[in-house]
Amino acid sequence: MTSLRIAVVAPAAVPYTRGGYERLWTGVVNHLNERTDHRAELIKLPFPETTLHEVIDGYRRFSELDVGGFDLVLTGKYPGWMVRHPRHVIYLAHTLRGLYDTYPVEWVHCSDPRAEDARIRLGGIPESADIDTVLGIYSSLVTELGADHPDFAHPGPLGRALVHALDRIGMSPQRVVRHSAISHTVARREGYFPPGVGVEVMLPPTTLELTPKAGGEYFFTASRLDDPKRIEMIIAAMSAVEGDTPLLIAGTGPARERLESAAADDPRVRFLGFVPDDELTSLYAGALAVPFVPRDEDYGLITVEALGCGTPVVTTSDSGGPTEIVRDGANGFVCEPDGRSLGRVMNALANNPDLSTAMSAHCVDSVADINWPNLGRFLTRATPGPRHHPAPARAGGRPRLVLLSTYPIHDPRGGGQLRCFHLYRHLTESFDIDFVTLTDVDSPEWTASAEPGLTETAVPRSRAHHDAEVAASVHAGVPVSDLLGGSRIALTPRYLSVLHERLRGAAAVVLIQPYMLPALDIAGCELPVVLDNQNVEAVLKDQMYLSGPEADLVRAQVSRVEAAALSRARLSIACSQEDADLLQRLYPAAGAPSVVIPNGVDLDHLDFVDPRERVTRRLRWAEAYGDSGGELRLGLFIASWHSPNLRAAEWIHEMAPGMPEVRFLMAGSHTQAFDPATLPPNVIQLGVIGDATKHILLGTVDVALNPMLEGSGTNLKMVEYLAAGIPTVSTSFGGRGVAPADSGFYRVAGEDEFADLIADTVQREPTDPHLTRMVRRAQEHVRARFDWSVLAGRLTPHLEKLVRAD
Repeated sequence: MTSLRIAVVAPAAVPYTRGGYERLWTGVVNHLNERTDHRAELIKLPFPETTLHEVIDGYRRFSELDVGGFDLVLTGKYPGWMVRHPRHVIYLAHTLRGLYDTYPVEWVHCSDPRAEDARIRLGGIPESADIDTVLGIYSSLVTELGADHPDFAHPGPLGRALVHALDRIGMSPQRVVRHSAISHTVARREGYFPPGVGVEVMLPPTTLELTPKAGGEYFFTASRLDDPKRIEMIIAAMSAVEGDTPLLIAGTGPARERLESAAADDPRVRFLGFVPDDELTSLYAGALAVPFVPRDEDYGLITVEALGCGTPVVTTSDSGGPTEIVRDGANGFVCEPDGRSLGRVMNALANNPDLSTAMSAHCVDSVADINWPNLGRFLTRATPGPRHHPAPARAGGRPRLVLLSTYPIHDPRGGGQLRCFHLYRHLTESFDIDFVTLTDVDSPEWTASAEPGLTETAVPRSRAHHDAEVAASVHAGVPVSDLLGGSRIALTPRYLSVLHERLRGAAAVVLIQPYMLPALDIAGCELPVVLDNQNVEAVLKDQMYLSGPEADLVRAQVSRVEAAALSRARLSIACSQEDADLLQRLYPAAGAPSVVIPNGVDLDHLDFVDPRERVTRRLRWAEAYGDSGGELRLGLFIASWHSPNLRAAEWIHEMAPGMPEVRFLMAGSHTQAFDPATLPPNVIQLGVIGDATKHILLGTVDVALNPMLEGSGTNLKMVEYLAAGIPTVSTSFGGRGVAPADSGFYRVAGEDEFADLIADTVQREPTDPHLTRMVRRAQEHVRARFDWSVLAGRLTPHLEKLVRAD
């Protein structure tokens, strides 16, 4: 291997502390210098972050850092990744969590219109922008508002927008050759990485010299004494531990006095304070077990250190990183996150110390591969051009389905992505699923696996393919990227190469919409074909496109490819019975049997919120906007950028001025079609939102809106509204495929009465028997008919029959 000059760039906390992150990079540098031919240098800049101004200044200083004399640059924490280098590798520990996954999502808007306008503009800054664009907006605001203005509070919505924009630039695929993370927990967190990039994971080792296990006489834990570590849960668990087994707690932190008070009545609990490294390993080795129960920990070196000493770890199901290493009953235990469950496990260990000894060998073996040589090779590995990974080996001989789409399905946001991701991941009990999808030009190729059995490889359009789509869209006066995604697929030969590889040994092919049919023809595919009609494309495009000869030509091409795909298909999937009937009328010669699988909802991750709790949440949200009297009401509309959705949004914009007491929260990519400055002041454009934000909104608002008058397929938003327990006002057309207008599951309104019905809904008491009965019956209806697992179960026998017949 060629010797490299490596810069490890990291922030130095002010005041300085030495935690797991600092130990990680010290270990990397020491290993590279002492055990390899590489030469590494740790470059740190002081980084105070008590105010937003300090944070932004830190981002600026790291962006100006000259690391041109090195062959490779490694970063892992904000704002270190703002450095510029042609071989920049990110090994992510975490972002500024207070502005990401732990941010109070109810803090949405700025108080000053100038700051709010800046926040919106920052959200639209692309990853290809220069940092000076962001810093320019920030500097102008400081000049206009003054540095001590409340909108510069930290954390806050303006700071969040600034840091997200800076991270988007610093971590973009144009500036980073490899994205990796210290754990799967970090890799999966929403918004941490640019959408679509492949993220590799390598668990880091410890710098401690580990001591083999020596008996087990006490419970031991070590961490910073603050709330996220949940030491109080361990103290509470001791009440269930019989006998005199002690609990030793090492570490310092702001919660020590409170924790000592909580443990005052139990003389078995002892606080050791700071413990040097050489004593720490002895304490691990002499422990019966190490209870380590943080909330959503990034990684948790304590887990690796304890297991490396042969001591089992007891953790909880919501602890994040530790759950990636601890195997319940083998090298430790994973219990429910409460003192009672934890106490039962600790008591069992205290009463049976031989159990700890028996686990010792498994503990050591489970972390044997987490070592410095493996991490060193991982971080310095040569970076290939396209990021292609061969299809993973399949176990068990299950039939494999290959699915083709013109868009990626991982990190799903839009309705089509959500359908693909959730419906087909629930099929993995019977099939292996391989998606081969197209992504944007200049993006990296990536392969991702959300869970065993489902894999996606996303191939970027070639520059020629992209240019052809743009030219055709300009010529036709309408967007035609989906149509040309398939018809010009020969311009992206890499896609055809990946597809040809994936088709080997497959049992059937599923087309997500009809457009990728030409790829099957070029590949010479003779496998049975399934067509998943997310919409009736000919009807949808007819509603979207304006009149004119060029648009009419596109309409005709869409109809031809839809007819050809239906003729080729051995099974046709429709989103509603109305769509299935319409497809039959439009293409009577197709003849493929059809099955109706509507759009569904992921009920495992979407809570039903009853009316009383919904009011409580809304009042907290309203207080953040200065409405202490509780007069404010919240309405919600979620939609992607589709012509029928845009018309529905325009209708809401027209109704809004007549209901000043209602804040209309507009979420999804449809908002990008409208200038916020032209909208009524009570229309709030939220833009594209992640799952966490969406679920909070679904559990907070007073009314959901579905004023659809046209379109195709079923409304995914309608199913989510009903599942969450939101009183919903919809047109009868909006309920197609979900529930008929006379079902009583939602309030039905025509064009003339829609606004009046919204007003009536938000003015009712939360205990109103009509609304209470309506939302509960609607949720029961959705659970029985629209859970993705139920829908996948409905589709499975049709696919199994198709595969057996072939």
